[in-house]
Amino acid sequence: EAQRAAFVDAFTQFIGNNYFNRLQDEYQDIEVVFLSQEKEGRKATVHSKVIRGNVETPIDYSMWNRRGSWRIFNVNVEGTSLLGNYRNEFERILMNNSPEYLIDSLKKKAEAAKNADTGD
Repeated sequence: EAQRAAFVDAFTQFIGNNYFNRLQDEYQDIEVVFLSQEKEGRKATVHSKVIRGNVETPIDYSMWNRRGSWRIFNVNVEGTSLLGNYRNEFERILMNNSPEYLIDSLKKKAEAAKNADTGD
């Protein structure tokens, strides 16, 4: 259980520092259009597209309602699952390394991305 919590924390920091901060900094001239949503019980999918110049990129967010709050658990960009890509990468890493190695690697990557964003 402690290992799972450490992984979730490290992965959350990695995603936040590596993607969401970069999106805020690098993509100023974009428009996000929310197209539709589908909801079934505690799960939902939000369909959107990002428009940058003449390019439209479809992005779908898979969400679940946990304790009254909607949370994203996967992002599909042009039909490619972000979570699926990471799952495959993590499986390859874990074939030859320990879970602690993966957690430590994610922490280092998150810190490097954070420092890159702040210029440190």
